[in-house]
Amino acid sequence: MTWRNDHLAYDWFPRPLPENIRLGPNVYIETSYIFAAFYSAMQPGLEMEEGSGAYALTCIATGPQAAIKVGAYTCLNGGSLIADDAIDIGAHCLLAWGSVVRIRSRLARETLPGAGARSWT
Repeated sequence: MTWRNDHLAYDWFPRPLPENIRLGPNVYIETSYIFAAFYSAMQPGLEMEEGSGAYALTCIATGPQAAIKVGAYTCLNGGSLIADDAIDIGAHCLLAWGSVVRIRSRLARETLPGAGARSWT
């Protein structure tokens, strides 16, 4: 089942949710402002599985080729997901308060020295 809503009734930010997001059952999006820098043209550009949520000052910033998947029961609370490529976050995770997950495009990793280096692996 996919939940869709053009606008969150309780939201202070007037922009509708992006058309290319897929939200599972019981997903909570606190505000559409989370998507102010969301430019993905992928289908879906974002998939959030059952019981996951994006709260507070979470930022999801993407380029046109980015696709982000958030696993079931994962909480995004004040962190940033920044992608030109794919991000896949598993189930039962917490990304909060200043955490940043940043993925550069495949092209950038192949052409720029040091690009795509991951200090978190």
